Amino acid sequence: MLQHEVYSIPFRKPLHTAAGSITHRKGFWLRYRTSKSILFAEAAPLPGFSRPDDTLETVTFWLSRHQAMLQEYLQQGEKLHPGVQAGELLDAYRSLSTLLHQAPGDIPASLNYALDVLLLQLWLSGQQQDMKPVSLNALANSRDEVLRSVELGYRTLKVKIAVNEEAELNLLDHIRRQYPRVHLRLDANRGWDPGETEHWLPQFMAFDPEYIEEPTADLSTLQDLTRRYPSQIGADERVRNLDDAIAVLEQQTADVFIIKPMMCMGLADFLSILDVLKSREKKIVVTSALDTGLARRSYALLASLFLDENTSHGLATGSLLKFDAWDDIHLIRNAVYYPETRSIKSIYV
Repeated sequence: MLQHEVYSIPFRKPLHTAAGSITHRKGFWLRYRTSKSILFAEAAPLPGFSRPDDTLETVTFWLSRHQAMLQEYLQQGEKLHPGVQAGELLDAYRSLSTLLHQAPGDIPASLNYALDVLLLQLWLSGQQQDMKPVSLNALANSRDEVLRSVELGYRTLKVKIAVNEEAELNLLDHIRRQYPRVHLRLDANRGWDPGETEHWLPQFMAFDPEYIEEPTADLSTLQDLTRRYPSQIGADERVRNLDDAIAVLEQQTADVFIIKPMMCMGLADFLSILDVLKSREKKIVVTSALDTGLARRSYALLASLFLDENTSHGLATGSLLKFDAWDDIHLIRNAVYYPETRSIKSIYV
């Protein structure tokens, strides 16, 4: 039986996006009871980031109007027993995909993702699978946040830039002087036009960041930057599905791909993206969509199963929420996430 609960949790500080300010993280916690266990997953579209057809309203509509179809998808999935290799799981999801297209329109991406996470847990529960630890990066936009992150063991810091460049350069200078071994990731969030990019980006590159996410929205500038700074230009907002990833590869506008699994069209889409990017030897980083610990646990599970254990991922975002009914802090030690398949089905609020 598939059930759901709506949640609304305030951010500690409002999230400012192109769609306006967001004060609360809202979404759905799904519960699915089988004969042997109770499984949980999260569907949480994020305004300004998710696809236009993936909203709280569309998820509500699908959960209420297409309950029988969603239930059949899960029940048919219970009958499958794929292995844990990406190819085997991809085949299993693809074999079920027609069941989600019996209604007009596309199922919201976040709901598709949540259903697939329920099945992934079900399929993993019958197998012995050692979970690799997952290294994390920390968000650090002030000296206090840098100090706190380093004291907690983080060796990769993500810094927002392209808002107040002089202050940001001063912060990076402080980090490099005080913590020379820390790895830097910079996120410009398309904050510069081509002229500003040409002026500011070399100054930030002087601090030898691992990469800079989305320095500008201008494609010709991104192509030039990707040639000039190989392996240091990242795509985030531009990659929401397999077609997006292929387009970025063909345009040659990034070498690093920051993927938010909640934004993908289910795990078949996510696994297909990984397959294409790995075949091109591109760096892949998984990040949260600022959702609750239930979703973050699933991202850690995916990173552990399918991604390079030497890459740090952006899953340490729980502190941005005032509280979290699915707090995962006990799974993080010394900037490393220790995923457990059973942890996702341990509690329900």
